[in-house]
Amino acid sequence: MSPEHPAPARALLVNIQDGSSLAYNLPYENLRLGGIGSALERAGIVCAYYDSAADPEGLVAALRSLAPRPVIVFDTLYRISDGVGAAIRAARAVHPDAYVLVVGRAAAAVSVQPGVAAQVDAVADSGDVGRVVATCLAHCGRTPPAPPDTWQTITPQRRFPRFARVRGVLDIEATRGCMHGCTFCAVDGVPDAPRVRRWQPREPADVVGEITEHAVGQGIRRVQFVDDNFLGAPAAVDWAQRFADELRSRNIEVRFSIYARLDRTLDRVLDTLHSVGLIQVHAGVESGSFSVLRRLRKGTTPEELSRMVRRLRQRDVGLVASLIVFEPRSTLDELDESLRWLDEHRLYRSFSLTTLIPFRNTLAHRELRTQVIAEPSTSFAPLGYRFTEPDVDRIYRAAVAREADHEQCSDGALERLMRCRFAFEERLGLGPEPPELRDLDAYRARQIAAILDDIRRLRR
Repeated sequence: MSPEHPAPARALLVNIQDGSSLAYNLPYENLRLGGIGSALERAGIVCAYYDSAADPEGLVAALRSLAPRPVIVFDTLYRISDGVGAAIRAARAVHPDAYVLVVGRAAAAVSVQPGVAAQVDAVADSGDVGRVVATCLAHCGRTPPAPPDTWQTITPQRRFPRFARVRGVLDIEATRGCMHGCTFCAVDGVPDAPRVRRWQPREPADVVGEITEHAVGQGIRRVQFVDDNFLGAPAAVDWAQRFADELRSRNIEVRFSIYARLDRTLDRVLDTLHSVGLIQVHAGVESGSFSVLRRLRKGTTPEELSRMVRRLRQRDVGLVASLIVFEPRSTLDELDESLRWLDEHRLYRSFSLTTLIPFRNTLAHRELRTQVIAEPSTSFAPLGYRFTEPDVDRIYRAAVAREADHEQCSDGALERLMRCRFAFEERLGLGPEPPELRDLDAYRARQIAAILDDIRRLRR
């Protein structure tokens, strides 16, 4: 085949972006698919990419451009929408003989979705690049490389560099995995199997080299580390110091964001990381109730969380907290304790009527499966829960109804405020804080106060 007429791709890597994954507003580059693509092409398989944010109308055209009997890989990192299921059905319609592989944290849930299960040939964890590549090569009649590729030994392809230019932020993956044991976490877990609970960093020199090439080279000075947990093991303390030293030695000035726990590990390296550009931390706070934190096996306490919230604010490091407000087994006292903790620390912006997403390969899924109210049309299945305590159930449903009826929700105002919040966070707080976020804070503060009033009335 001549350079003017290159061979058609044998593999298509598909990323569906629709606001229900990592990015709420702005497109991001899927580094896990990029890593799989790099490994496949090193093994001689020509790859093509489809990203719905780059070409919202072109999936069928991309499918038709493939060679016969292709491999089609769908990523489902945090994916909860029906868009992936529709894309899988479209792929099978165009290529009945394709090998369809679903990878990522939500792969097990998507692959059993009604109307999708029969379309999927295999399910795998995208973190295990060697296994994914070996599976694809076997379909193509190729021998897997020995030793197998790992995510640390390859540099992910970046087919959509404009995504970083649009956001003004470059995504980097410096580490994978986490050694902690939160019951609801699907990090480094394979479908329907326990987590391996390991943390794997790249060499700091490689990470800073990627920043230099793809961020500084494009005039981008903000970096989002999209790791499972940037500081996911005790060894992360020494690794973070080496990373900071590498940034300093190369005179790289960037501002960056990390995913981390509000724990002793972050406490030990906060000053070091802040000194080289840390400006934002995404953290799974989950609850202000000690009993709930213990049940979820978070390994933290409300007192430790409080200390770290204060530490971040003293350093002017933004906190993006994720919460499980209505844990399905919560008692009235636990809910009250958690809400009062959130109110004390003014974490209003992070608040919403959240429950717990039961990924299929987690302990929480096994613990809660009898309480899940299934909704067959959705990828994850849970529409809600049968709460253990009837009073918590009443309060949750009253709060949902009140939010749906509120004037700020009826005309889409709350949705606009949430989009404003996430856009500000996705750009790592670039520019002055939008005044609309004060409106969001005020609404969420009133929402928490109303739920606390409900709890007081039930106790009378």
